[in-house]
Amino acid sequence: MAVYNHRVQIQKRTGAAGSMTDPEDWTTVATVWAAFDVYKTKAPVGANRENTEIDTKINIRYLQGVSEGMRVVYNSRVFNIVAVINIKEQNRELELKCRELI
Repeated sequence: MAVYNHRVQIQKRTGAAGSMTDPEDWTTVATVWAAFDVYKTKAPVGANRENTEIDTKINIRYLQGVSEGMRVVYNSRVFNIVAVINIKEQNRELELKCRELI
């Protein structure tokens, strides 16, 4: 079982994505304890080192309604949820596969 020692916010999109007149808005749906595990980093090659992707596994206790397209916010860092796995289908723990762009 993971050690939940980071306080994070789970957020969902409430605004229109990509709209020029209506900026993308997010609403916090839950504040929970989480465990982090970085498992892959992809840095661009060459002089332009922007947009490094960091794939992170974030575990939280089971929370109904968490889905792809939502995000996890920890301090000023934003992790986009790309997959949600209900560990052993026991409704006890979720593994969130996330991607952070830095």
